[in-house]
Amino acid sequence: MAATKPEMTDSWVMKLCRRRHKNIAAVALAAKNARTAWALLIRNQVIKEVAACTCDRCGRRMTPDAAQPYEWAEKLSIAFRGGYGSVFGDGNDVSIDLCQHCVRDTLGEWLRIEPPDGPTGVE
Repeated sequence: MAATKPEMTDSWVMKLCRRRHKNIAAVALAAKNARTAWALLIRNQVIKEVAACTCDRCGRRMTPDAAQPYEWAEKLSIAFRGGYGSVFGDGNDVSIDLCQHCVRDTLGEWLRIEPPDGPTGVE
């Protein structure tokens, strides 16, 4: 059952199940999924779960389960569609994936790198 999974215990549907009958929670979840699907259809968007990524500059392959997890967490992916008068061309899709090393090497001069204001949780 989903309730035994630790990541599910605080979800809104589990909280709803504690307050209302399970059938009401099931209908609420179905309605939420229908609204999400409808919004994606009208906006013509696709949700993708990325399993791997290759840096477009150096070719470094990054995966979430790699031996160096920070490579995945620190990657930079940019994707957008050029608008009217864009230097990339009207309506063209523009995208790039960079590893943390290539972000530093190509954009380092312009990056604003500052320590966090509060505690970081790292001891």
